[in-house]
Amino acid sequence: MTMRRTTRWAAHVLYLAAAVLLADYLCHRLYMRTAATTDLPNGRLSALERHVGHMRCDKKSSFCGFGKKKKPGIVRIGCFGDSFTHGDEVDDASDYPSLLQKLFHAGGYGDVEVLNFGMPGCGLHQAFLLWELAGRNYGLDHILLGPSLFLAERDSTFAQAGLSPDGCRAIRLHGRFVLDGAGLRLVQPLGETDSERFSKYFRFIPPLAYIRFDARPPAFLAAPIHWLFGERRTIRNPFYYRQDVDREIAETHRRLLSRLADAAPQVVLGSFDESAAALGKEIAKPNLASVRLYRPVGFPYDAAG
Repeated sequence: MTMRRTTRWAAHVLYLAAAVLLADYLCHRLYMRTAATTDLPNGRLSALERHVGHMRCDKKSSFCGFGKKKKPGIVRIGCFGDSFTHGDEVDDASDYPSLLQKLFHAGGYGDVEVLNFGMPGCGLHQAFLLWELAGRNYGLDHILLGPSLFLAERDSTFAQAGLSPDGCRAIRLHGRFVLDGAGLRLVQPLGETDSERFSKYFRFIPPLAYIRFDARPPAFLAAPIHWLFGERRTIRNPFYYRQDVDREIAETHRRLLSRLADAAPQVVLGSFDESAAALGKEIAKPNLASVRLYRPVGFPYDAAG
């Protein structure tokens, strides 16, 4: 009699688990239907794109328009940051690298070139990879970091855009650094094309690297939450390798800044974030200057909507 009850109880539990799993899988199918990948390019990614995600070379100030070998007597400044640096929503004469070069030239320093390495939506991990794989080949004399680059939510994930289905078409995946003892380890996304990477990242059961090292929840958790509570609700990945995500990312920033200062001639960190500016000062490298920047609010800088 006891054996029969135990068997019925186990069968009931398995039935409920199967029902929950099936419902979760159906949510995932609906989730992926709204996250169609038909507009993602399927060509093989370049070595640089595999590390940093999508590249933007649509500005006249972009580093892509400069030769790697600079002319004698030229001083080069490389600006690394997100959309503030790239110059989203402004013309080619109004991104800050272009304005900075114009100021130098107007002041009589015609031998200064300012290169734009900005990537919309990127964090410090991507900016460091862009410098390490490309920027250091351009003979930069000075590196500018910021002003909006030190964001934990960008550096704790492989995804360069929001994860709601409405925004999935814009997602590009990139490498990120994780703590490894006293050092850092680079973890790369899986796949040789954007479509392959997208499919693996949003698989019902994603690869272990994403389950362990992406602070955003895997698809089998994100899908039911989206359909039950809406795309703005989410949870932190319960399988993430660290519980103290903010402290973890701050430590990766510390180690990357130290590594950058050790290898680059002069680094200037300017950030809207007070803690990021303080971090630069704490590192106390002689060639690393750090300052907090203040962003104006209200009209005309920031209009409603």
